[in-house]
Amino acid sequence: MKGEAKFTYDYMRNLDQTGLFWYKIPDNLHTGKKPFDVFSLRDGMPAAYEFKFHRGLDVFSFSRVEPHQIEGLKGFKKAGGKASIILGIKLNLSLAQQEKYNLTKRRISHIISWEIDAFLELRKAQKSFSILKYLKENYVKRNE
Repeated sequence: MKGEAKFTYDYMRNLDQTGLFWYKIPDNLHTGKKPFDVFSLRDGMPAAYEFKFHRGLDVFSFSRVEPHQIEGLKGFKKAGGKASIILGIKLNLSLAQQEKYNLTKRRISHIISWEIDAFLELRKAQKSFSILKYLKENYVKRNE
């Protein structure tokens, strides 16, 4: 298991200790397109998640979240649940890249979560999310 599948599994396993029940919908369903990756239940509150995984300093294109996934998450929220898109970022930068962009780390693992309505507003305003810009805002070395 690697990439998005490993990220999804690791993220949800970390929540196991919190009393969360979760289920990963299999990717190879014969019933059509699946509406999202995972649903969960904790203390009577249902939640649905669509996971995306990205490596690299370029941009994450919002079009990677498919229309049927957006509709699935919106429908889940309309039915009373929480619905989120979770982006996992994993980078292994060269020393030259770290110095060029003045970042505090070479190995970066970061998670960004958007509630479905916030994701749709952001997607309406821009077509993609700049990983480099985000890293510069959160991992830049500070001169003191």
